Amino acid sequence: MDDLENGLVLLKKMVEDALYNFCIKYPNDKIYVNEEVFTESELDEIREYKPKPMPETY
Repeated sequence: MDDLENGLVLLKKMVEDALYNFCIKYPNDKIYVNEEVFTESELDEIREYKPKPMPETY
C-alpha cells in the first residue's frame, strides 16, 4: 500500500470514528434515519452499546 492509499485509509477511519462518536452523543436525532445514514435498528444498536473496560497495565 502506498502512502496515498494509507492516508486515505486513515482518513476514512477518522471520519467513521467521528461519526460514530457523534451518534453516541446524539443517538435520538432522526436525521440519521431521514438521511439514510443509519437504520433505526442500527441506531438501537448504537444506543445499547456499552464499552468494555480496558485492562489495567502495570
